[in-house]
Amino acid sequence: MLGLLGAILAVAGGLLVFVTAASSGGSLTAGLVLSVILGFAALLGASRIHRSAKAMLFWRARLTAAGLLTAGVGVVLFILGRGAEGVLVLAGGIIALVARAF
Repeated sequence: MLGLLGAILAVAGGLLVFVTAASSGGSLTAGLVLSVILGFAALLGASRIHRSAKAMLFWRARLTAAGLLTAGVGVVLFILGRGAEGVLVLAGGIIALVARAF
């Protein structure tokens, strides 16, 4: 159940990256491109969290890897200045790591 919550938060953060990138002006900067790439990584991490939480074999190792990937993406997004998106993705990764313990 916590894995699903972590995946939902990571998806929300990843989609919010796309919304803010689309609403920005016509200027295409390296930071914006990197943010969009990290948005895709956040969605990939959310998918991995969801799939790992439902796995029958080695689910703890899979959930740990997915949580660390997603938390890392969240930290990089926060460093790039995408505050709310980074916090959502980071929270999803941390919740996935907490879900691994239960």
